[in-house]
Amino acid sequence: MIYFFDLKKCKLWMAAFCLIVHSATLSQTLVYPTDELKSDFAIFRKGLEEAHPSLYRFHSKNEMDKLFDNTFNSIQPLSELLYYQRLATIISMIGCGHTAVILSDEYYKNHPVRTARFPFDVKFVADKLFVVKDYTEGKELMEGSELLSVDNISISELISSFFPMINGDGFIASAKYKRLEQYFGRLIQILHKESAAYEIGFRDAKGLTVSKTIKLVPTASIQSENEKPDLDFLIKDNLSTAILTIRTFDDEAMDASGIAYRDFLDNSFSTLKEKKIQSLIIDLRGNGGGRDDFGALLYSYLTNKAFEYYEYLEMKKPEYSFLKYTDKQESYKDEIKDILIEHNGKWTRKDSAHPCLPEQPSQPNHFNGKVLVLIDGNSFSATAEFSSIASYHKRAMFIGEETGGAYEGNTSGGGIDLVLPNTKLHVRIPLTKYVCAVKVKPNQVGRGVIPD
Repeated sequence: MIYFFDLKKCKLWMAAFCLIVHSATLSQTLVYPTDELKSDFAIFRKGLEEAHPSLYRFHSKNEMDKLFDNTFNSIQPLSELLYYQRLATIISMIGCGHTAVILSDEYYKNHPVRTARFPFDVKFVADKLFVVKDYTEGKELMEGSELLSVDNISISELISSFFPMINGDGFIASAKYKRLEQYFGRLIQILHKESAAYEIGFRDAKGLTVSKTIKLVPTASIQSENEKPDLDFLIKDNLSTAILTIRTFDDEAMDASGIAYRDFLDNSFSTLKEKKIQSLIIDLRGNGGGRDDFGALLYSYLTNKAFEYYEYLEMKKPEYSFLKYTDKQESYKDEIKDILIEHNGKWTRKDSAHPCLPEQPSQPNHFNGKVLVLIDGNSFSATAEFSSIASYHKRAMFIGEETGGAYEGNTSGGGIDLVLPNTKLHVRIPLTKYVCAVKVKPNQVGRGVIPD
């Protein structure tokens, strides 16, 4: 098992960081001088300290200050990629899956990740990495084979080096594994080595260890499989069980598909009542979130009484000194002030500023039967919030993996795109700390909903 990075394990982190730095061979020739990098870093730190409401949610100010200071003091002339890696480590330490640092637009223009990709898809099973889709000519890797190494570096070593730079909520490992699955090829190209070919070691279905040189393939040559519908409802009459699948809470995606989420839910739960269905399976695997109120609405069909969804929503403050480097105008502070209340130096959203802050009503056609919820590391953001409320009220049994979103809530709700003036790296800073209406035990801090 690879454990989440902890500042207290500084020596382990330094070893992992050095592995990345020394293993990366870069196509970039541009190296930024120390003064430019330190200037960008000061803006990066100022943006996080002024605007991020959860900067110290999972690690103390003292811990974060030490990391900021040590990184700043160690800056020397670096390429964009190596500089990015240092900032990514700080972002990961915050423990916020909605906060990110992104390489510059210019960097990606001619980078292999834009035009070519690894010729296979992967999946973790019991801490081992397997090929689930093979796009090589002649199926050289063979689907179902276990990946052992890349360029003679073991998969476990690579993952250990990547983990400190992958963002995610709290101390949750399941989400990081999912992001590794999704972006494995890109991470190899950015954090290990830029190359058109790699030496891949794998174990085939017969248990034989094989090594092959694998070339990248044009991204356009890989045909994506037909996507499944965002919403699905199926009744197994013989089992008196229904399966409700919700693959996203993204209203734009649903609108594009011509789906009316509210109507879909109401019709589904009306059918459950009419047919006297006893058990309901809600499949939320892979649901990365979307609209907050879509999660609250789903829970309103599972309870017979009114409920609180959020305890409060907090913002750091309404004014920021670094707006000239962002996608916001100076007038943005007036927009924020209109939705906030200040009390003893703490800024929170007015109840009227979010539909899930007031008490939420139960639906007339709510479901009273047994509920099972399927979750995984990609059950994130609004999906994790729904899971937290359903878990806290003991309304469902959870099956699968730990949710990718923290039990106590996330930090999201729109944000700022900060562009560092010298390197042009993008830093995405969410502005709202969501605090779910749950009581958090010490062992639940920074963890997701744990499956039963």
